[in-house]
Amino acid sequence: MKFRFFSWLLGMCLVFSLGFFSVYAQEAPTIAILPLSMRDEVDGYLGYYLRDLIKDALDDMEQVEVIDNIMIDEILRESKIPRDVVLVQSMAQVLGKRIGGDYLLSGSYRIRQLGDKERLVVSVRLFDLNQEVMIDLKSNVFDINNPDEFRQLIVPEVLKSLNIDFALSVEPFRYETQLIFPLYRAVEKMDEALRTYGSAQFPDKPLWKEAFAEAQETIDAVPEYLESYYYLAYMYQKTGWLAKEVETWMEYVKLLEGSGKGKNSIQRASRAYLRLANSYLSQKKYDMAEQSINQALQINPDIAEAYFLLGKIAYDQGKSAQAQEYWNKAYFLDPSLKEAQYFAGEAGKAAVYGKDAYESYRTGYTYYANGDLKTAEGYFRNAAQLNPDMKEAQYWLGRTLYDLGKLADAEVTWRKVIEIDPFDSQAKRFLERTIQEKQYGRNALSQFRQGFDLYQEAKYAEAIPYFERAVQESPRFPDAHEYLARSYYLLGQKDKYLKEREKSLNLIEQPADKAWQYYLVGYELFSWNEKEKAIGYLQKAVAVDDRLSEAHLLLGEIYGSMNQWKQAAYHYAQASSVPENNTEEDQSSVLWGASVSYVQLGEWDKALEFLNELVKKYPYADFIEEAESLRIEAMVKMGQYRDARVSVQQFQLRFPSGRFRERVQFYYAFSFYQEKQWKEAVQALESFHKSYPQSQYRKETLEALGYSYRNLGQEEKARSYFSQVEGQENAFLVADTFYREKKWQQALSSFLEYLQTTPQGQYVQEARLKLASCYLETNQVELAEKLVNEIAGSLDAKFQLDFLRLTIKLAYKKGNWQKVVEGVGQLEKQSGTLDLEYLYLLAWSQVKLGKESEARELLEKADLNPDEILSDPEIEKISDIMDTLQSGDYPSAILQLKELITEGVNSENSAIVHFLYGKALYFNGNYDEAIQYLKEAVAAGNKDYLEEAYFYLGDIAYKEENWSEAAQWYQRLTTQDNLDLLWRLATSLEKLGKKDQALDIYKKLKGDNAYSERAGIIVLETLYDQKKYQDFLKEATEYLENHPDSVQNEEILYMTAWSAYYLGNAPEALERISLYQDKYPQGQYFDELESLAVDLMIVQKNYQDVLPKLFTLENKLKGEKLEYTWYRIGSVYLKLEGYDRAAFYFEKLLGNVNGKYYTRGGYLMGVCLEYLEQPETALKFYHQIVESGLKDEWVENSQKRISLLTED
Repeated sequence: MKFRFFSWLLGMCLVFSLGFFSVYAQEAPTIAILPLSMRDEVDGYLGYYLRDLIKDALDDMEQVEVIDNIMIDEILRESKIPRDVVLVQSMAQVLGKRIGGDYLLSGSYRIRQLGDKERLVVSVRLFDLNQEVMIDLKSNVFDINNPDEFRQLIVPEVLKSLNIDFALSVEPFRYETQLIFPLYRAVEKMDEALRTYGSAQFPDKPLWKEAFAEAQETIDAVPEYLESYYYLAYMYQKTGWLAKEVETWMEYVKLLEGSGKGKNSIQRASRAYLRLANSYLSQKKYDMAEQSINQALQINPDIAEAYFLLGKIAYDQGKSAQAQEYWNKAYFLDPSLKEAQYFAGEAGKAAVYGKDAYESYRTGYTYYANGDLKTAEGYFRNAAQLNPDMKEAQYWLGRTLYDLGKLADAEVTWRKVIEIDPFDSQAKRFLERTIQEKQYGRNALSQFRQGFDLYQEAKYAEAIPYFERAVQESPRFPDAHEYLARSYYLLGQKDKYLKEREKSLNLIEQPADKAWQYYLVGYELFSWNEKEKAIGYLQKAVAVDDRLSEAHLLLGEIYGSMNQWKQAAYHYAQASSVPENNTEEDQSSVLWGASVSYVQLGEWDKALEFLNELVKKYPYADFIEEAESLRIEAMVKMGQYRDARVSVQQFQLRFPSGRFRERVQFYYAFSFYQEKQWKEAVQALESFHKSYPQSQYRKETLEALGYSYRNLGQEEKARSYFSQVEGQENAFLVADTFYREKKWQQALSSFLEYLQTTPQGQYVQEARLKLASCYLETNQVELAEKLVNEIAGSLDAKFQLDFLRLTIKLAYKKGNWQKVVEGVGQLEKQSGTLDLEYLYLLAWSQVKLGKESEARELLEKADLNPDEILSDPEIEKISDIMDTLQSGDYPSAILQLKELITEGVNSENSAIVHFLYGKALYFNGNYDEAIQYLKEAVAAGNKDYLEEAYFYLGDIAYKEENWSEAAQWYQRLTTQDNLDLLWRLATSLEKLGKKDQALDIYKKLKGDNAYSERAGIIVLETLYDQKKYQDFLKEATEYLENHPDSVQNEEILYMTAWSAYYLGNAPEALERISLYQDKYPQGQYFDELESLAVDLMIVQKNYQDVLPKLFTLENKLKGEKLEYTWYRIGSVYLKLEGYDRAAFYFEKLLGNVNGKYYTRGGYLMGVCLEYLEQPETALKFYHQIVESGLKDEWVENSQKRISLLTED
């Protein structure tokens, strides 16, 4: 019994916890500094370097505690957070809880080429984890080789955000950066190794070797740089190189104690001693471990983790009581260290019962809880032998024996428990149960035997009463229940059968017997086609006895019939693992079932394993022909091509006209294709295709033929087969043949067709990449660039090199020479070689950048003649023409450019020539011709003149009022700071009807500038026209404040009143009307707004105040507006029950038969007369309205009143 549960659990807890030990004092805020995230494609190691620059500065400060880097990096890896992720608040809070600090500092960096130097652009983000607040510190740009510049700007900002006053300047970084960089490259390699190798972290792995070497490089160059030893020791720990780990920690501690780094050096030294102690513990060097722990305690006597480790040492040495004291002290010092509390309790029990006895008991209990009763029994017996008076061990031994059905031994054990504790009621109960189960009773047995005799004679109905009486006599008599159930089964009474079966099964004590009975029930249910119920019982059978092959076999068959192949494969494999329990027929069925299941799952290696065994052991099985065909398929799938072809020959001899000949013939041909024997593949595949033109393998055959011909260099032949492939994917394969033949236009059309018809196809990434290349080859640079930008960052790794090549060509087309140089450098680094095409591009780009000597040197190294490649007299002519243009002599420039174009221009210079020609024509007023050449220049995409070309094209379109073209070109310009261009763009968009886009630009123009007032007016008009009244009110208020003297203010104030009205905000509408009337008493909208105010007051039922306003309007208005005023006066009097006055005004409306208010006036006149008790007169008015020939609701209401008034 060498396994010790408690020691194992303690070790696991120790290994897990040590990385998270904290030795930080709590009086100062704690901060976790994460490695900075990389943006774009930059070196990842700089993130660790930048993190340590900040950490190194903060380590010298008393006001803040810095959390251990190793702990942080471990948590980041466990959380599977990628290096290029920028933290957000929610993610930071989750990390913060795991790390346990007050603040969390993260950030990102990228590298930009500014002038002739690389500069770091760094953005830092601080998270206050207690307040759940995120603070974005301002981004800064630094020289990559000047760490002090970085620290002087970043560290004070961090301290300021932490509310820490820091008057002194940050200490300078004393080490040369280039000497430090290897260490951080090593840290990045370590991170990659930990993420790559999983549990197989060994020092001889390639990534670890590189990491060790680079870390040692920094140590050799800068032996006083602390972090080198810190990271290197951790690397040794992760790879299990314990001796090197100890040696490095000792160097680290020695250097740290002499560094005088300030307050945080105490914490780092303590942490280092604890890590050193842990390393000694791993080697069971307890004395050395204690020395290191005591050194940590001398630095800080209140480190809880030190006492935790001392407890571990004491326990391992058998000093349980002392271990308990240490663990209690650890828990006292740090109540969050729950492990210490738990282990103190366990050590206390070990001290009472004896360490070995207690550990054996705990181990046994674990096995018991996991259902491994046999193993549990051994541990419980061992514990009881070591300490016979340990009641817990005796009790659980009794339970285990009872559960195992060892009733005689169980009885002895229960008596021992009661001897130890006479008052243990559970032990007494189990003792009584054990004795009872040793016999069933005489009468029950008699009834059972009589029933069994009848059962043997197939008299099932007569046997049932005897079995029922046996069950009544002894309800826990399993045989009686079983045969009662069988009788029901044979009589076809399913429900009663299952009920009794359950009873009998629950009474069976022996696992093997119980499992077999579960199997029988499952088999019987399966025979009734009750598959789901059968599965339930069979699963119970294998849960009790995992080696019951019959149950596994039947489960495999059932799951297979339900197409649940994963479960089927599992059970067939389990059945095959116990061949000694199977008959020959069953074993062949097991192997066949496993083979089919793994084939269905696509796990060909496992399928082949079972098929090989099947063919070898059972060559005459019923299914051997199909098995042989599947075996050939599996061989091909697993790359055993020659063996497969040999098996095909054997198959043809044995089964010359077999049912599976088609499959065998296909995989024979396909094996040549998989083995890349293209000629043989073509011959075999074409023979197969001829023999089986409509084969189930038609698609695979056609594709394989296409690729085989491609590899033979016959793209046209390949295309003929690809075009026959059914489905939409064939469009890609056909397009690809055009692409490889460099038939760019046909390839372009075919790729477009494929992407339109199959947007989610399997070749979409490759198609988009090649489509971009086709655009570039056909000089459609803008389309190429657009597509490149769309697919950037979304391609799989296998396309990255092709994408890099494409971006290099695109950069060259656009004249982005520096990007070409950088891209070619990446290409050479990643691929290890450089094609001649990219060598030329690199040389020309260097010439364009003014580095002709470097270009010449590059070409000479490649044994090429620089004079032949770099000479270009055409450039000089272009330079002279540019001088002519600059002087303003546009006609002369036009003549020179025409002559140059007629002579023929090199392809790399054609774009700039077209641009200059278009520019000269533009300034000369030849707009139509200028457009043609400027557009050609734009298509080339050279950024040196792109903005200028956009402007000329936009200006021509604007002058010709071609608003669509103008908007298109202006939108391509960087217009944020050019107000004139913004105005033109907004005007163009507005003329096109794109109001919302124009509106956004007009809003930008509302600032303090020449367009401010005009833009504000347009914004207001647009919002009002779009019925965005809430936005209109906001903008109008701002406009009125900024432009108090604008001539438009009267109309704007008028519109604000109506906007509030349309929003249903009556109080605000009335307020706006009042403002207007106070400011413009003679305004053109005065009466209209007065009328609106009246309507709003009526809605608010302010009848008394509204009447004077209505009388005033009555004296001012005419026509329909006057009639509307009469209608409102009448309605107000009707509400006030002034029916005679109301009737007076309603009668006025009857004077205009064609008026809008004629019918309602007549109807309401009748209503007033009814209130005045003059129904006869009211009827006259109702009849007048009904007989008017008009139709509306007032006519209908009048008819209803007539009907009511004339009823008997």
